[in-house]
Amino acid sequence: MLELILKEHFVHPGMLRVSRFKEIIWTVLGSCVAVVLHDKENKYSGMNHFMLPYWNQKDAPTEMYGDIATERLIKKFEAMGSKIENLEARIVGGSEQINKTFEIGKKNVAVAEKILSTYKIKVVGRQTGGASGRKLKLLTHSGKLFIKNLN
Repeated sequence: MLELILKEHFVHPGMLRVSRFKEIIWTVLGSCVAVVLHDKENKYSGMNHFMLPYWNQKDAPTEMYGDIATERLIKKFEAMGSKIENLEARIVGGSEQINKTFEIGKKNVAVAEKILSTYKIKVVGRQTGGASGRKLKLLTHSGKLFIKNLN
């Protein structure tokens, strides 16, 4: 049997990737959050990976911030021809591993939910919170997401 080998792309903190090709996009999260979008009509997917909830208005507005990263991910889908009503989202990450005082993980999840709600994008799954990191792999052509809890 011939095995298909898909190209893999790691999404570093402060990055996003959307692909129309059959590939694997993956990342590792702690208090960071990834928003995963899938266009169920056009059959392609993407994700972001952000570290902090809101842009501080001082540094450059990069994808390190959840409000910037999630907006840009949605805009990237729209630029590629997606209609908002064809998008479905999943939110992953936001654990509180080290310093629970600031609740960065919880705030990261909240900003993702807020932006998705503003655009009326349905959240079809979430695996958030807790004390464990997560490794996730996304099959871009199908939107299938595999999540492994890390101890």
